[in-house]
Amino acid sequence: MWKTIIISAIYALISSLGWVFVKAGLKDNFRITIENEVVNIGFNRILILGLFFYFFSFFFSMYALRQINLSIFYPLSIGFGNICIILLAQLYLNEKITITQIIGIFIVMVGAVVMNIGKVS
Repeated sequence: MWKTIIISAIYALISSLGWVFVKAGLKDNFRITIENEVVNIGFNRILILGLFFYFFSFFFSMYALRQINLSIFYPLSIGFGNICIILLAQLYLNEKITITQIIGIFIVMVGAVVMNIGKVS
């Protein structure tokens, strides 16, 4: 059971870091221009770091799915992902945490636990 929880939490953290750094990178001098029918995309280090975490999370999810049933992994990773996104967005993007988000996180996590009672071995 702990292996399932740890793998789901690690995936959620890696994926959330990807989303948060992509969001931060899009704010930091990201540009797309079209000149003479050529598309130029200006990446920055934060955006590239976010893309790295996001792509790595995809490959980590393939590892996780070989270890854990999808019906267990997905609800747990979504619940952990919500927590990670909200906390990282507050930390790195200065977004505010609302009481509604806290209640929502609690409901999602309780739902994930209830859905998986008896499934995790």
